[in-house]
Amino acid sequence: MKFEEQNVIKIPNYKNSLIYFFVKENEVVYVGQTRNNIGRPLSHKDKDYDTIYIKYCEVDELDSLEDKYIIKYRPKYNKECNGTIRYGLRKVKQKIIKELKIRNFNFDDLKQIINQLNIKTVVLNGIEFISIFEYYDILNYMKGKQKNVNN
Repeated sequence: MKFEEQNVIKIPNYKNSLIYFFVKENEVVYVGQTRNNIGRPLSHKDKDYDTIYIKYCEVDELDSLEDKYIIKYRPKYNKECNGTIRYGLRKVKQKIIKELKIRNFNFDDLKQIINQLNIKTVVLNGIEFISIFEYYDILNYMKGKQKNVNN
């Protein structure tokens, strides 16, 4: 007998890798990934959402795309990225100087802000790194300070 039900949603049995978004009242609350089917998003019982969106991608793009969307939406259920996007402190310093158009900003200034914001750095091969989330925390903190100085 052919399927004849009305008012149902068809979910194809995809075996592709994908990024999925849980959305509650039009706000992204979680971003996840799966390598082989749509079943993974449905296994989350601890998250409150009303809609699931999916985006197909290649397997080798999963971590970086998931990080990209976590950074973009900052969903409440995602606590960290996959670590694919980290900045060394030298790069952080350069990006802040460029973004905020400031000249007198050095490593001591950066380290002081890192301490004030209670950011933990990761040392790999003698180089200190922070996550891209923490970079934006520093940038927003400094933008707030600039705004206060200009007012």
